[in-house]
Order: sequence, then structure tokens, then C-alpha cells
Amino acid sequence: MHIIYMPTILLLANMIKITINPNDKHRFPHVHIIHAEKSALVRLDDFEILENSGFSEKTLKKVIAVLKDEHELLMDAWSEYNG
Repeated sequence: MHIIYMPTILLLANMIKITINPNDKHRFPHVHIIHAEKSALVRLDDFEILENSGFSEKTLKKVIAVLKDEHELLMDAWSEYNG
């Protein structure tokens, strides 16, 4: 069994987790958005939605607005976990 630890950087409305995978050094800066059975992948340089499984467009727009507001925090976290 392979377990990946992805630290939660932000928690929105006590249910939507914004996480970073510490083993993604080979990829561009991005975050994973997770809630229940839903997930999405968003780039941090241009906030492009690269993957979406289950989130509504309306919800992702709200989440991306938070990501933009917290961009510096997210980039600092990316650098901390992925150098």
C-alpha cells in the first residue's frame, strides 16, 4: 500500500481542503482541491483548472478567488515542500 501525505494548506468552510503534494518537484506549482469524492487540480501561476472531478463551476470560481487572495502563502508552501 502506497500512502501519500499531502499537507492541508488551507481549509475552506471547514470542508474543502487545499493541499500540496510534497513529491511534485517535477511539476509546475499547483494545488489539489479536495472535498468528499470531489477533486480538482489548479495551477498557481495562472489559476488554470487542469483537472476537475465533481466540482461545479460556481464552486471552483469561489475557490480560485481564495487562491488568488492567498497566492503568496500558497507559493511559500509550494517552495517549502517542493524546493
